[in-house]
Amino acid sequence: MLRICGGEKRGLRLFSPKVDWIRPTTERVREALFSRLIHLIPDSRVLDLFAGSGILGLEAISRGAKQAVFVDQNRQALQLVQKNLTKTGMDQKGITIKGSSVSSALYHQLTKKMLGPFDLIFLDPPYGKGLAEKALNQLTDSGLLASEVYVIVEQGSHDAEKIPSPWQVEEVRSYGSSEIVYCRL
Repeated sequence: MLRICGGEKRGLRLFSPKVDWIRPTTERVREALFSRLIHLIPDSRVLDLFAGSGILGLEAISRGAKQAVFVDQNRQALQLVQKNLTKTGMDQKGITIKGSSVSSALYHQLTKKMLGPFDLIFLDPPYGKGLAEKALNQLTDSGLLASEVYVIVEQGSHDAEKIPSPWQVEEVRSYGSSEIVYCRL
């Protein structure tokens, strides 16, 4: 069962993924993550890359984010996000975009629609494929970042990816087979 664990929509059950390649961040991890980010959420602009179920962006909106942009290359994942935005009544604050990471095509979509700059970015790519490192490198000079941007990377604890310079790791927390990395520029 997938549900929002905090904020205005706390306890609301969501549509769950019907495929096993979408692995929503567990409620336990989300509660820990958002309790650490509580001061950053209100009125923030959120970018949820590799959105999957969209649960991280949905949690952020429920907790007061101004806007969340959900990006995934899979149409089925984006349909799930859209269904959950509609179910929660938060569709005015959420935008879904089909794309992969921070490609130039995605950059042009975001800037054309005047989305961003983003204060908070969630990266939850498939584990062990080097996609987080690639996305962080692309974000560095993208023009999509607020001056005090904060990036949260979720990765497998057994296949942790390198966090490239100039990103600075503030903290790493492990939760079973997952690891949350808090980064700043």
